[in-house]
Amino acid sequence: MFRFALMSDLHNEFERDAPPDNPTPAWHALRQDRAAIEGHPDVGPLLVDLKRDKPDLLILAGDIDNGLWGLVYAYQAAAYLDVPVAYVIGNHEPWRMQAGFDGTVQLIRDEAAKMAASRLRVSFLEKDTVVIPPPPDREWLGPTYVLGTFLGTDYALFGDAAAAMAFAAGPTGSKDFGRILDGDGMLTPDGIVRRHLESRAWLDAEVSRIRAADPHARIIIVTHKGPVPLACNPTYLRERDPYAPHCVCDMTQEIERWRPTAWCWGDTHFNVDATLGPTRLLSSQRGYLGEEIGAESYRPPIFEVF
Repeated sequence: MFRFALMSDLHNEFERDAPPDNPTPAWHALRQDRAAIEGHPDVGPLLVDLKRDKPDLLILAGDIDNGLWGLVYAYQAAAYLDVPVAYVIGNHEPWRMQAGFDGTVQLIRDEAAKMAASRLRVSFLEKDTVVIPPPPDREWLGPTYVLGTFLGTDYALFGDAAAAMAFAAGPTGSKDFGRILDGDGMLTPDGIVRRHLESRAWLDAEVSRIRAADPHARIIIVTHKGPVPLACNPTYLRERDPYAPHCVCDMTQEIERWRPTAWCWGDTHFNVDATLGPTRLLSSQRGYLGEEIGAESYRPPIFEVF
């Protein structure tokens, strides 16, 4: 089997420069544990279990930290674990960055390219594919294709995209629209939809390209936004929470047609391990320290796929 660790929404920005707003005894214990381990990143969850079990790949599905700090963490994790890392941007990376959303993507891409010659194997993916060769002890597995993109959303989860976009941009909607620059102004729902359509078209073309060359290829798709309704907390779906369409779209038909081995995502702070046909649907998210139960004790799991 191919073994990969998955984590997202670490929100290291809440503890990188100062303790979180509500530091708990569990966070203080986590901080002490990290500091006692040579080479361990000084923020984020405890990774000792991953180092012991050593996956074939670590996937970071966005909202790791603001700006370039997410990439810094990716390199620290790659060095500590000695495994390749695939990193996809979330919506928190471009928060308050003067470069805006696309500029932040380019900054991270440029910085990752500078480090490409190092032994640390970190791949930043925004409408990009990285091919992970099989481990030496399992060469029969063949390569694994990891496709990564932010994805965005079409706001059509509940059937009324216009209403969902209006809510997301309103005073009780997403803070993204007041904190992320986009071109000459602030990011808008229209900008999210545009990126969604671009990501969707790229995924369709890329999956088709890979399948044409290798019909049985192992394909893992990584996005920040959720591609299926069950990415949301069921309560939000049952109550038709107006914020849900900002976080999740419904690409069930594409998943059934593309048949990827796995699809991983973040953003919703809700963990999922489910299947749709042959596709494993996965999220593993830490969430906000001091605010969400279990964030301090979060440990990223390892998943196995054929």
